[in-house]
Amino acid sequence: MKDSGVAWLGSIPAGWTVVGARRLFALRSQRATADDAQLTASQAYGVIPQDEFVAREGRRVVQVIKDPSILKHVEPGDFVISMRSFQGGIERSDDRGSVSSAYVVLRPLPAVHARYFTYLLKCKSYIQALQSTSDLVRDGQALRYDNFALVRLPLVPLVEQKTIADYLDSETARIDALIDRKQRFVDLLLEKRTTVITHAVTRGLDPSVEMKDSAVVCLGMVPAHWAVAPLRRVITWMEQGWSPQCDNRPAEESEWSVVKAGIVNGGVFHHDERKGLPAHLEPQPRYELHPGDLLVSRANGSLQYIGSAGVVPTDVRSRTLLCDKVFRMHLDRDAAVPEFIAAALQSGPVRYQIQRDATGTSTMRNVGQDTLRALVVGLPTVGEQREIIESIRQQHAEIGVLVDKTRTSIDLLREYRTALISAAVTGQIDIPGTETSEDVA
Repeated sequence: MKDSGVAWLGSIPAGWTVVGARRLFALRSQRATADDAQLTASQAYGVIPQDEFVAREGRRVVQVIKDPSILKHVEPGDFVISMRSFQGGIERSDDRGSVSSAYVVLRPLPAVHARYFTYLLKCKSYIQALQSTSDLVRDGQALRYDNFALVRLPLVPLVEQKTIADYLDSETARIDALIDRKQRFVDLLLEKRTTVITHAVTRGLDPSVEMKDSAVVCLGMVPAHWAVAPLRRVITWMEQGWSPQCDNRPAEESEWSVVKAGIVNGGVFHHDERKGLPAHLEPQPRYELHPGDLLVSRANGSLQYIGSAGVVPTDVRSRTLLCDKVFRMHLDRDAAVPEFIAAALQSGPVRYQIQRDATGTSTMRNVGQDTLRALVVGLPTVGEQREIIESIRQQHAEIGVLVDKTRTSIDLLREYRTALISAAVTGQIDIPGTETSEDVA
């Protein structure tokens, strides 16, 4: 090893040298041709056709239709500096096409093995070096070719570039497969949470109890001693909050705030889903939240979360106001426990009813008071409702421990993946086959 003389690289193998980036990448300024397909530069997938990006993400992107000549041509193997490259590195394209004129297209020169630089130009230490070339705090400032040229790069024998790239392809694929397996396990655990809720609020806790037909297709059989009724039987009244003009800045603990639509997404009260109330607006105390309040999402951009319900916890911070996209549901406490109704609203049969009757567009779904009042649920006694909620809490706590441990291991694997790439592309670890310095095409 020897000192590279470059801070972000540190020590490098003795057979490597360091050169200016212009020695390895030229600037491609060719205009797009008429038959060029438009490409999207993304941190998640690299540079891919826009149609493929839309299919993967489920959302559209802006296309240049009137004058495609203002776009830049991209060849397979080119690298693209996008507006987010200062955050996630420089992306490579496997396709011929065109990108926005705001982007910088880099043409690899003969000393470059594309797969090796795919890893190097996205490793953490390189991104930090790239960030240091410009003050990117100011809005609208973009990385240019001159910024790119300021960061010196390692000149590695081509055979070693290929060997390192092959090694990283293999190792990252192995790590990614392990992450996918662990993520599937997390998904199964989260599905089990819903299953626990559904079973408890539709079957109860006693497996030997006599059952009866609820006469509701999606609800099926319920304990014989339970009532089966629409929620209007236990709702005394409902209200929604107000919609003041708030910026999206996080709310300070010392100020009044207004909840966002996602406050109870997934049946969990998310305290951070709040926005600060501007100082010039007078808070309306009638909308203040209190521990034990039952909240139901009235409007949401996702059908998955419409009608989500949760109870304001006892340790909630005060000075938080209800917004117009969330209902507060007041119950007859002699007939229903808020936590039980919240759980029922998260159960499979009731979720089916909510999603079936929701209105609105694909970008904003709504559920009205009449729809919520008409939802049919099984209703045990208040005492049994409390027992069911306690059982759900215990089972969810056990599941939560497994979810947290698995997510921690996923985070550690991702950190290891990042560190492995950085160490490999900068020559910090021994990789079998990198001892030779002979170049190969």
